[in-house]
Amino acid sequence: MPSPREDCLFCALVAGGDHVHSADGFVAIRDLSPLAETHLLVLPERHVDTLRDVGDFPDEEAGRMLRFVADTAQAAGLEDYRLILNALRTSEKELRRQLSDDEELQVLQRERKRRAEAADAFRAGGREEQAEDEEYELEVLEEFMPDPLSEEELEEVIDDVISEVGATSIRDMGRVMAGVMHQVSGRADGSTVSQLVKEKLA
Repeated sequence: MPSPREDCLFCALVAGGDHVHSADGFVAIRDLSPLAETHLLVLPERHVDTLRDVGDFPDEEAGRMLRFVADTAQAAGLEDYRLILNALRTSEKELRRQLSDDEELQVLQRERKRRAEAADAFRAGGREEQAEDEEYELEVLEEFMPDPLSEEELEEVIDDVISEVGATSIRDMGRVMAGVMHQVSGRADGSTVSQLVKEKLA
């Protein structure tokens, strides 16, 4: 795991920024801009080269960061992020246990789908303002979703799984789908995966 570096701006902020909250390997730092409203920069305590590295965090670390962001947002009164925390807490209450990383991602996927469908329904009914509200919440959710796989990347995963399970026909589709979806959860649409698997096993 990369250690803090003296020549890194992010490491300097972690070490000496205006901390609002810190826990579980992450810190929330007040925005550097004096014109900003309540903007917080969330960073891992360990070194990262760019903020884009966050998208490549292991599932366990990404899950911890998501919980940290939601908890920090609630404490700071940032309404935009409360929907994430509320969705996760509701699911935990229903299951009566803490969610796994995969389950957290499934919750966000479900919330994303709900808002996309609601936005379409509102717009079809001529309720543009409500549609825009749903789309704004959708944008907030998208910030916490992993980057989608390209078709080339997805096909590579499918080919690997087909080879691993020794699939030779459409009868093996269930085993292939299970293996692929386990690897691409949250990064590829199930219907797209299904179509590509069918084409390859036909």
